[in-house]
Amino acid sequence: MISVGVWLTNDDNKVLLQRRAETTAERGLVKPQSNPFVCQPTFNGKVEPEEEIKEAVKREGREELGASFADNFSFESLKMFYKEGPYYNFCGQITKEQLKLVKLHSGATGGLIPVGKQDFKNIDVLGENVDPREGIVLFPDQYNALKILLRA
Repeated sequence: MISVGVWLTNDDNKVLLQRRAETTAERGLVKPQSNPFVCQPTFNGKVEPEEEIKEAVKREGREELGASFADNFSFESLKMFYKEGPYYNFCGQITKEQLKLVKLHSGATGGLIPVGKQDFKNIDVLGENVDPREGIVLFPDQYNALKILLRA
């Protein structure tokens, strides 16, 4: 299955990470979220069957950051900077005005976390004896993508 990750930077050139919630509300029900508290790109997800990669990026942006954001962001401005297996990574800039329009979905918690090159040394890879509640923890492939993006 193909996945897409979009890493947005703010006006301070910091990459905005999203932290996964412990649970997610779906149609009034609460269900456990896989890998709670792990951080990930600003938004990401799977490409649906019969869907183009660019369509998936737009859909995921709308689902994870809200319609107001999606309606006011130029997805065409995103650039693919890294591909690892079936995982495509894109990057782009978000303005202060666009950031104010973000409404994170129920699968996220704690708002968006800005990180820069100087913060990279404090980011861990998800693995044994790593507690994502204790700091910023990423999946290995996303850690590699962030390292390339930050040139860390």
